[in-house]
Amino acid sequence: MRLNLGSGDQKKEGYVNVDVCGQPDVTCDLSVFPWPWASDSVDEVFSSHFLEHVADYERTILEIHRILKPGGRLAFRVPHYRSPLAVWHLHRWTFSTFTPRFLCLSIPYQWGGRQLFEQERLAVAVYMPGAWLNRLVSGLVSRNPIFWDVLGVPIKEIEFWGKKRP
Repeated sequence: MRLNLGSGDQKKEGYVNVDVCGQPDVTCDLSVFPWPWASDSVDEVFSSHFLEHVADYERTILEIHRILKPGGRLAFRVPHYRSPLAVWHLHRWTFSTFTPRFLCLSIPYQWGGRQLFEQERLAVAVYMPGAWLNRLVSGLVSRNPIFWDVLGVPIKEIEFWGKKRP
């Protein structure tokens, strides 16, 4: 099973589209825990512009980790904190290119000292005039997004793909 969390009306083919609004396949309030999926039962969780809206980011990430099978995949897209998309009254969280790295580190004060995910890919989309220039610069910046983020490149959104660690 593959879930598209916070789908609204943006259904993703081959996924169970889940949200509390719009026309999802499954209507579920994702701010209420635990979610209705069993532990280790989901192959992939995808979300696009969902995590910045959640009331409890840590609990949401831990719930995603709980429902994913060992080796299951998490993929998400979020606005970069310097993007005009990030500054909206309905967004509770902001993200830099370093934020997803915290899912892949085992540090005592986060996630109970566990490494939740192993990063497979981190990519960004940038603001550039013209589609071809946008694709070109986004591809170049995605080779080392943290470096370019520190330099202040105009990043629009961040994409992360990771595999669940036990």
